[in-house]
Amino acid sequence: MYFVVNHIQHLNVERTVQVVKEHKYERFLLQPGPCNKGWFKVGGMDECRKMLGCEDIMKLGHKKKLGGGIGKLVYSVDWEGIELAMVSTRDTRVKDQWILTRVDEGATNLLNLQPSQHVIQVAGFCKLGNQTHILTEKCDKYGNLNDFIKSDAIVKLSGKERLKLAIGMVQTFVYLHHGGGKARVNCDLHQLSQALSQYLVTNDMRIVMNDVDELPVDDVNNHPVCRSETGCVMVEHTFLSPEQRYNEADCKQDKLPKVSIKIDVWKIPNLTNAIMNVGSPNSTELKKIQRINRLLKQVHKMCKKIDPANRWNSQQVLEDYRRLHYSVARLGVKRTNKEI
Repeated sequence: MYFVVNHIQHLNVERTVQVVKEHKYERFLLQPGPCNKGWFKVGGMDECRKMLGCEDIMKLGHKKKLGGGIGKLVYSVDWEGIELAMVSTRDTRVKDQWILTRVDEGATNLLNLQPSQHVIQVAGFCKLGNQTHILTEKCDKYGNLNDFIKSDAIVKLSGKERLKLAIGMVQTFVYLHHGGGKARVNCDLHQLSQALSQYLVTNDMRIVMNDVDELPVDDVNNHPVCRSETGCVMVEHTFLSPEQRYNEADCKQDKLPKVSIKIDVWKIPNLTNAIMNVGSPNSTELKKIQRINRLLKQVHKMCKKIDPANRWNSQQVLEDYRRLHYSVARLGVKRTNKEI
């Protein structure tokens, strides 16, 4: 059994963007969406349909408000008997240029990331004046990841199933960093609970990116700067990597540090631990989860290297997560622990 003892011997970065057929359990590498770009297939549809435009979206009937944020509202809408989610610019914020820019950036990012099973599937898009409307598949069974880990549903999950969810979360980073043609940083992850709420858990229990308002391109010759939190205050500074942290004085003078995709890797252990360590499973399963957590420590140690040059990339993390899951599924937690 090989694992994190010497990752150089077994990690092949190029291999992580291909489908691996070495076992019968899960193909945990990057997965395309169910349709070609510009098409969608949701809610038990038999075939892909072309993405809906303004004419179709404006004809949609009764809207039920589900929630929203500072600049957007989310509704449930019915389209040909299928429930979809519609995200729209708040009427009260259509004259706020900062809000409009952020909403537009989020919609553009979501469209550019299609099609992929690691991103919420878009079913329609419409831009009319300052109003933006975007239709997506509706994930109402489990909601966002922060709500999911507080629900009864996660209590029923085994350690292996939780690890599978964590793999799905890591896949979203691999897709951002290596799978879309450009390396992108997920800048809108400031605090643990807020970061978890950026992801949705689909009805078939996959983790997908949903809120993608701030994904600047990371160019080796021009690293991006992430926006600060409101008021230039870091609420959970340890959640941020050392190179992303800032002080209030510099922030107010727009002297924020440049960052790379490695700031996302720093956050992976926190996000995974939130998935693995919540709920109250039975004592037998709890012991298995604790053993898996111990096995993950070596990987997470590589995610927390102070120098980003020495920190693993997301592909390396995914590869070791995947190997661990395969071993646990094939051998069981105890034997995996012994062989490592």
